[in-house]
Amino acid sequence: LLNKKNEIYGSGNLILEKEQFKLKGKFESEKIRLDEILDTISYLKFKKDDVYLVSVAKSQLDLDLGFEFKKLIFGESNFTNVSSKILSKGQDFIIKDFKANYEETLIKSDAIYKNKKSILKGKLYIFDFLVNKELSKKMKLSLNDANFDCDMDFVFNKQTKSIKLLDKLHVTGDCSAPKAMLVGISVDKTIDKIDNLQTFQDFFNLFKKNEMGGTTKIDSISFTFSLKNGILKIKDSLASQKNLKIKSIGNFSVYENKVNFKNQIFVKTKKFENLPSFNVMIAGPKNDYKVSYDFAELKSSVLSNGINSLLKKQKKIVIDPN
Repeated sequence: LLNKKNEIYGSGNLILEKEQFKLKGKFESEKIRLDEILDTISYLKFKKDDVYLVSVAKSQLDLDLGFEFKKLIFGESNFTNVSSKILSKGQDFIIKDFKANYEETLIKSDAIYKNKKSILKGKLYIFDFLVNKELSKKMKLSLNDANFDCDMDFVFNKQTKSIKLLDKLHVTGDCSAPKAMLVGISVDKTIDKIDNLQTFQDFFNLFKKNEMGGTTKIDSISFTFSLKNGILKIKDSLASQKNLKIKSIGNFSVYENKVNFKNQIFVKTKKFENLPSFNVMIAGPKNDYKVSYDFAELKSSVLSNGINSLLKKQKKIVIDPN
């Protein structure tokens, strides 16, 4: 009991033997404020004169502890139904069967803390992580309504010299979602315009950036990623539907708060099944990034494939300068 806000209760067995220290039990809590506990621990200071050396060289620590917290609060994040087991193996500690819920997301993990090396490493599994709709509203191009499942390997090395927390963390993994909505561009609208070109002016209107807004339904999306030294790298990203494929690669710098992504978009229409791709680039500060387009190859292909039919339909070319 650290204070009335952080109460842990439970029971267990403590066995002291000549060369073994055994502790087995189960502990529960209605609500834990983890940041307050960490703050309390950080204030604990011991003077050199207060520390006495105890002969435990031959003692073996044997832990088998279970934890169940109905609510765990860390900063502004609330986790519910938190449970785990902590076991010991030599001088190392094993975190087994960790489970927690964050809103509608289920989190699972198994890890081991290497005491001598001060390294925590393990696997993390996330199920039904819903992309924040409020966050996507603030972005010019984003994913919405996507429930991701992710598998990750992580290493947290306390001995890394940097004082920055993220420099001590290295994560690799992959994520996938069965469906999503791409907000900010309507590829279906572009496909429809390509199939219904009637005049040369239709061709030039096709690539007006201010008319490309809207949404695009995605049937599946997957990607691999890594997080190291505060840089999140996305690679091998593929989003697809019947008439569309989007390949993406890029990175986000957490420290600089900047994004840099290239999205290669392939479209297939009823009239044109083998069109070249066009690119959508995103670059700049996260809250004020720029979106640019490269239609060069697509323009050339649509024009060369459709020019004969367009010339048959009209004898002269009239181009609106606006």
